[in-house]
Amino acid sequence: MHAVEGFGKTTLAAMMPKPIFLMSKGETGLLTLMGSGLLPDTPHFEETQSWSVFIEQLKALRDQEHGYKTLVLDALNGFERLNHEHVCNVEYGGNWGETGFTSYMRGYEVSLAPWREMLNLLDEIRTQKKMIIFALCHTKVKPFKNPEGADYDRYTIDMHEKTWGITHKWADAVLFGNFETVVRDENAKKSKASMA
Repeated sequence: MHAVEGFGKTTLAAMMPKPIFLMSKGETGLLTLMGSGLLPDTPHFEETQSWSVFIEQLKALRDQEHGYKTLVLDALNGFERLNHEHVCNVEYGGNWGETGFTSYMRGYEVSLAPWREMLNLLDEIRTQKKMIIFALCHTKVKPFKNPEGADYDRYTIDMHEKTWGITHKWADAVLFGNFETVVRDENAKKSKASMA
């Protein structure tokens, strides 16, 4: 699921059946919501700082006995970043520049192999532990070249297109959340918009 900022992705995910959260580096909205009393205590791993730790967390959920029914990944594009950092360090000696990870955009292609392994691991968790996999992701506005008419901007997942290309084919459903905007005084020179 991807949605605009403030939509309530984390809150929605916390309402899933018996959830446990994996939080990527910098994605600690769950802790903020629990700390402010907006969400009850929700099981979670510590904030994930590296790709290798993320994989170990997934293996623990696959191999150990537990009663969780939903695995929440918050946020998927944060785990993508950990994958890119891992590949950059292992394959390109930490070089993000033109002679490293971004050289001919090869780093993004090389990153697909560990990403596929991670998706396979999620499948194992789903089948062996009968868990729902609920991945949250940020969204962005991106121009769309419309082959049937005028081009326009649209909301899309905030991930690299190569990563998203294999991920959306893997997912059973891709959900999007947004607020409904209502414009008042449409005939005036200046109109007011409000969220419905």
